[in-house]
Amino acid sequence: MAPQRALRPGSGDAILAAANDAGFLTECSQPGELAEHHELPWRQRAFVAGFVADPALARALCARAAEAGLIVRAYRPGSRLEMTS
Repeated sequence: MAPQRALRPGSGDAILAAANDAGFLTECSQPGELAEHHELPWRQRAFVAGFVADPALARALCARAAEAGLIVRAYRPGSRLEMTS
């Protein structure tokens, strides 16, 4: 078992941990960032990807994300096309 570590309230890790506890299994994520690179503005969009087993939770997450102006892509099990090379 991995050692437990303290999470700062409101930190990205604490938010992802709360999402996991609520039933959203996160697969990967990246924080958003505003910075400068070579004296030019640079932006990194935040994202999170994961899985939800409860259809009602999935609908609620999609609705809240869309209300916040976020881009949402949701797939039902077996409905996503798999790409092969």
